Amino acid sequence: MTLRGFVRHVAVIGLYFLIGLLITWPALTTATTHFIGSRSGDSAEVARHMWWFTQALRTGQDFFYQSTLGYPEGFSSAVFLSVPLYVLPMGVFAFVLPLALAFNLQVWLALALNGWAMWWLARSRLGADSMIPALLAGLIFMAYPAMQGHIADGHSGLIVMWPLPLYLWALFRLVERDRPRWFEWLLAVVLFMLVPMGHILQSIYALAPVTGLFFLARLWQRDWRGAGRVVVVTLVGGVLYALYLLPVVLEVLSETAYSGTDGTVRFSLDALAIVTPSFFNPFYDAVLSYPRRVLGTNLTEGAAYIGLGAGLLAMIGFIGRRRARWWLLLALVAWVLALGPLLKVFDQPLQIDAGDGFISYLTLPWALLQELPGMSIARTPGRFAFVLALTVAMLAAYGAAVLRARLGKNQRVAFAIFGIWAAFILFDYQLYWPMPTSPATVPQAVADLRQREDVRAVFNVPYEHLLAAKDALLLQTAHEQPLIAGQVSRSTPVNPARLMLLQATLDPALLTAAGADVIIFHHARAREIGSYDVLSQRLNAQLGQPTYRDDRIALYDVPAPESDPAFVALSADGAYQELNEAYRLSVYAPEPGWLLEASDVSAQARQVVVALDGVPVHRRVVDGWTNGQFAAYLPEPGYYTFTIALDPPCPQRIDPVLQCLGLQVGVPNQQFIPQAPPPPIVYAGLMLDAYQVAAEASWLAIRLSWQFDDPLVGDVVRFVQVLDENGVPVAQDDTPLGPFVAGARWSEQIDLPIDELRPGAYEVRAGWYRFNADGSISNFSVSSEVPGAAIGAPVIGRFSLP
Repeated sequence: MTLRGFVRHVAVIGLYFLIGLLITWPALTTATTHFIGSRSGDSAEVARHMWWFTQALRTGQDFFYQSTLGYPEGFSSAVFLSVPLYVLPMGVFAFVLPLALAFNLQVWLALALNGWAMWWLARSRLGADSMIPALLAGLIFMAYPAMQGHIADGHSGLIVMWPLPLYLWALFRLVERDRPRWFEWLLAVVLFMLVPMGHILQSIYALAPVTGLFFLARLWQRDWRGAGRVVVVTLVGGVLYALYLLPVVLEVLSETAYSGTDGTVRFSLDALAIVTPSFFNPFYDAVLSYPRRVLGTNLTEGAAYIGLGAGLLAMIGFIGRRRARWWLLLALVAWVLALGPLLKVFDQPLQIDAGDGFISYLTLPWALLQELPGMSIARTPGRFAFVLALTVAMLAAYGAAVLRARLGKNQRVAFAIFGIWAAFILFDYQLYWPMPTSPATVPQAVADLRQREDVRAVFNVPYEHLLAAKDALLLQTAHEQPLIAGQVSRSTPVNPARLMLLQATLDPALLTAAGADVIIFHHARAREIGSYDVLSQRLNAQLGQPTYRDDRIALYDVPAPESDPAFVALSADGAYQELNEAYRLSVYAPEPGWLLEASDVSAQARQVVVALDGVPVHRRVVDGWTNGQFAAYLPEPGYYTFTIALDPPCPQRIDPVLQCLGLQVGVPNQQFIPQAPPPPIVYAGLMLDAYQVAAEASWLAIRLSWQFDDPLVGDVVRFVQVLDENGVPVAQDDTPLGPFVAGARWSEQIDLPIDELRPGAYEVRAGWYRFNADGSISNFSVSSEVPGAAIGAPVIGRFSLP
């Protein structure tokens, strides 16, 4: 590259940087004190991660492990490996700049590079004399409403889109060369890998449709050599990217915070979005009424306005240049995918009356694609609009090239006309007037916590308010103390039972045991969800008066507890109500033991599954009201979530004729019986890891917790026997429990009557047997050294009756 060429590139980047300042105005005027982005967005969360980058390097900690979140254990943040294109620049800036300025500078730089990369792609496709059309293409791409929507929501990684145009440039260069050189292959592979390195989901939203359509276009043109080169780039780049991201993939797929599919319809484009300007534009808000109905609840993910200025140029390009038509096909594919699983009009799924009162919906291709393995993390199909932005920019560039040719060689006239056109496009596209910003300053009282050595961790309430959780992350950049909760994306991975019980009780004993020495009450956020009165009364009653209070937060010190924490079990679901999903009980156990839940349950001939921390431990069919006596062993002190739910749950939408009756739970009644872990008893293919025998009045309660190491199939029966002093069975329960897969668990309580037994000593045995072909039975072998193991009926307990 010549010096003149280098200066041209720098000038183009500088021009787009200035346009970025204009798009985000007035952020430049508060660049050191406010983040670009609304207070309901992710700016504060992203800034905290940028702070942690510098903090980890300064203190020698592992940036990819969040030791100051999820106190005391912390949790992995390997997901940051996937986003070096925004983490590294932000982190470098934050070493020498105020946090807000470092964040804002990254946004402006990403926008400028987006425009420059699009300019480079358009210029390479249109020829060296296409400076003006290429500049328009870059402006359209960087200013597209979808881009602005994600800027306003603080999605700093998503807007790092400059690798996508460069990747397409490299692909075109590769397939159009007779003999591409090695560095051209390498460049295409590297850019393939860089496309999702601003945000991992761009591998779905951008890389997949662009590469797929490019490959199909080669096949359509019978360019077998070119198609083969695309396959090679995809395979090599895909394998290298997969190896690089293996730790990230394992973390993402195992964490529900990433893998939830909720919101795919909400975060899809409205069918009218491509012709809907922003209602924040004062001109359009005055003359048009429909934009609020289309974008009112989904402005960030739903903005995809093609625009009058850009749309007219795109139409001219499609008509005037044959080579532009592939870009229209890519635009159509991106638009259809962005519409999500159901067609929406005016932000509501379009309903189809199929007769007899049956309402259906018009499903789209994404309804199928989102069910493919690994696609559940892509819950926001509206983000395919990034590819739509790319295609509109290219089509508009072709259209501008057609018009530029008509103007001849008069450069001044051309620059004047297209300068006015560019200004109109910016006016037409502007999503916010002005661009929202959020404060980056933190109260001094919060910053002063940094000096306190008596603070182990800070607990922010209400923990369930997602925006309060993001505010808490920003506050940490000032107080630098560990947080009980915290997240790197979407929601915290910390045990929800722990957070629920700490907040629901605000018991100094529980808080102290958890390490929470300071409570930050986000009372402004609490008012938004209606929990202010309850939380403020509980805080004052349990912790006393706050040490600091302003219009948004209050600080409380946790007093020394008067005793150790005791067993507690609370449900946020209440009692005696219909629950389509589940009845959840949050439990704290101060020591190992048995949780007994005695709640009447009701269902209509449905299977009910009982789970402990998401692992099923019991199943039964419930038809009408029945006694819900459930037992689960808690193997160590700590927090647990106990769940009772229908399996499968009631669907969210169904014909009224086939209405599903949900689960009903009567008045909850919990009991905790401490028991140290007994020696496990190992059978062939399974293990009894906890067991207890308790004589209670006229009943014998036998509690068993099974773990299946191998699949259990066939005609097998679990048995429990009560034998007298002479070894004669006096009570027994033989129950076929059905098949089990490897790794399954089963917990149960068997109640046997003992009121008619004679005084004396008794023992209880438990085991399994299988029916043989000749009708005989064979007990499962037992490898543990316990009484009765030799005959496959080990003794699990003894009791005496006076």
